[in-house]
Amino acid sequence: MNIDYREEQKKILEYREGRLGIPAVPGAGKTFILSHLAAKLIDKELKDGEEILILTYMNSSVINFKNRISEILSSETNFKNKFQVMTIHKLTNEILRDNLYKIGLSNEYKTITNSNMYHLISMAINDYKKDNQNEIDYFIETSEISEKSHKKWNDELIRIILRLISKVKNLSISPERLHSETKKYAKGSLLKIAGEVYMRYDKLCKREGFLDYDDLLYLCHKILSEDAELCESYKNKFKYIFEDEAQDSNYLQNKILKLISNGNLVKVGDLNQSILSTFTSSSPKLFKSFLKANPVTEMFTAGRSSREILDLANFFVDYVRREHPLKEARSALAEQMIKEVDKGSSPYNPKVDTYGIKTFIEETEDKELERMGSFIEAFSKKYPDKKAAVLFPKNFQIEKAGRVLKRKQVKFQVLADISENLLETLEFMGDLLAFLSKPFDNRRLITLIQGHLMEGIEGKEFQEFIPYLKGINLENIFYRRNDLNIPEKFTTASWWINFEKNIKKLKLLLEFPQNSLEKLLLFIGDIYSFEADQLLLIEKISLDLKRIFKLNPRWTLFDLSLEMKKSRGSEFTYLAKAVESETEELPKEKYNITLTTYHKSKGMEWDMVWLFNVNSDSFPVYLSDNDYGRQQYLKEPYVYPGDYLEDEFRKTFINKKYENITLKRKSERISESIRLLYVGITRAKEYLVISCNGDSDIFYFREINKLIEEGQKRYERRKKG
Repeated sequence: MNIDYREEQKKILEYREGRLGIPAVPGAGKTFILSHLAAKLIDKELKDGEEILILTYMNSSVINFKNRISEILSSETNFKNKFQVMTIHKLTNEILRDNLYKIGLSNEYKTITNSNMYHLISMAINDYKKDNQNEIDYFIETSEISEKSHKKWNDELIRIILRLISKVKNLSISPERLHSETKKYAKGSLLKIAGEVYMRYDKLCKREGFLDYDDLLYLCHKILSEDAELCESYKNKFKYIFEDEAQDSNYLQNKILKLISNGNLVKVGDLNQSILSTFTSSSPKLFKSFLKANPVTEMFTAGRSSREILDLANFFVDYVRREHPLKEARSALAEQMIKEVDKGSSPYNPKVDTYGIKTFIEETEDKELERMGSFIEAFSKKYPDKKAAVLFPKNFQIEKAGRVLKRKQVKFQVLADISENLLETLEFMGDLLAFLSKPFDNRRLITLIQGHLMEGIEGKEFQEFIPYLKGINLENIFYRRNDLNIPEKFTTASWWINFEKNIKKLKLLLEFPQNSLEKLLLFIGDIYSFEADQLLLIEKISLDLKRIFKLNPRWTLFDLSLEMKKSRGSEFTYLAKAVESETEELPKEKYNITLTTYHKSKGMEWDMVWLFNVNSDSFPVYLSDNDYGRQQYLKEPYVYPGDYLEDEFRKTFINKKYENITLKRKSERISESIRLLYVGITRAKEYLVISCNGDSDIFYFREINKLIEEGQKRYERRKKG
């Protein structure tokens, strides 16, 4: 296969040994070149028993790498066992499974889900409260004490303690050590409470056999650091290790890689796409340090976007580095200017017949949504084959946007951690179980009929049938009383046979013994038409039901249905992710329009991208814009409890040097929001729209608009020749 590699790609393909850092801009083709480098090393450098290990952070990336490398090596079947591609968490899982006996851990352990995590930490806090309610209430301002403030404070305690637990695990600090160091602290110490809660939480997790992702890293590092022979075996096995998305790595992951690497280590990443440190323990400083200490080959040429979009991205980098009003934020973006692909090279940058960047400002967010909806409707009609995405700062905005697009009859999908197919399965199962929990509730049957069983059926008779269905006794529909006179215009309609088939299936479910929910779910799988991945999800849910109800003993069938319909963080989305991992297929896009958050858009690209709500409440500019984490009902100095806890922890375990944690966190969040905007801009290939509204300040929108106006003038001059 003859490929015309770019100069920077040729340099990467010359790699044979040692350490190499590859900073890459968006659209530079890092998956492409890493796959070809891996194939070349497999062909030329590996001996019997040696492998290449490629580590990444998303299952979709695992699938991409596997497919590409397998395609390159397709004619050489003996190479199939020469490489492994996995997430860091799968690697730690495998190391643990093979070495559990060394740390006295049962092989029955399970990876904890978010909902289980919140449930157990709540139990731990409640257990501490039994004898220490005054200690908890101490932080609430006396005038603010109420049931509402207690609820808010409980939720905030869960959030900040879980974040601290993640931090201490990454620093290899045990719950026993945290507790012993802080148990004598005086009243008013959040760290003391965190130590008490962590001890209880740890015991609950051990009792249930749960480990979280931080545990996997912590225990894996513990095993490796205490067993030089085991480390040596991995060094001999993996001649090369590639780490993709290295800007998202954390300290424990780096320590693990050092222990199993024989020195042939390639790290690839983009510091300007480091957008996870606010929510995870990732630290872009690690990749930055690696680049400073080792040979570097830059990948700054990208063929994804048009020249106009690349110019805007580069001007934004330049503006932030030289002119951002917050001095601490000027280093948010690395000086990585994206270069166009040379003429005659492939893939070349797309060209459009007009200046493809627009901006809109509306009075309110609702009007901004309407403007977006009308634009997307028109765009999808004008360019039916092009893919478009709207990026939102917050998840609830996606739901509002979805309602706007549905009203305009625009088909779309929501980009989530799992495929639309499995999300729809959970939605259907949730609505079906909700109906079965109250089978003669007309509204629940109508939701099921319109949303799933007869979705998309239109026509005057069907629209008239829905109000009719609202007013009749459903028992008569299911058991066909003789006195039920259904109007002939319904019974003779083309959809009536389909309706009757669905009623018969629902009747079978109503008559199915409900003393075994596991069997009921499997029966649902039998009587409805599901695809293989959907059936696998239903089977996993049925097998896991006993454990789920054990952890949630008060749940009713209706509670179960509500949990199934949660789009994020539920027991069942966790199981859906497991299905995707097992089927190893990339999520299929059903429609050309996608709604997602800025965070979830990372790694994706579309012909047209709309950046929604570029306002200061979503993208803070000044320290005063950024009140995230402030709890008004707490007394001073605890109004930012997460920062207070972080400060206590740092002074106890790291150093006692004074540092204003709140100001540091605010400036870090501002820097991350800058990178988030950059990620949004660089998702677009041909067209980019940026919008905001008058509900809050629009600093970035104004500055970007100036850059766009200048860019448009340059475009017009080029066009004139």
